[in-house]
Amino acid sequence: RQFPLLRFLIRVDDDVYLRPQPLLAQLEFRAPSSYFWGNFDHGSNPVRDENHSHYNSYEQFPKRKHPMFGDIFPPYARGHLWVMSSDLLSRVVEVWKN
Repeated sequence: RQFPLLRFLIRVDDDVYLRPQPLLAQLEFRAPSSYFWGNFDHGSNPVRDENHSHYNSYEQFPKRKHPMFGDIFPPYARGHLWVMSSDLLSRVVEVWKN
């Protein structure tokens, strides 16, 4: 690993008011293993309109058939603030490389 002392990666948008000390204090109580925290979105529909700025083609994201909601994304952490433990980050990097 390139950063052996890394326990968590914190990702935050530049327009988010972040109080780092309370967040870091909470992370002290979390095991840095298989940890992913944030505001998760459950059940957003992909935009299939080619003229929309957030368009997702079927090649980028194949259609999924949820019995109640139809074509939806799997749960994901929204971008404004999330925390990931370094072991998960390593797994993401490995999958991305392959």
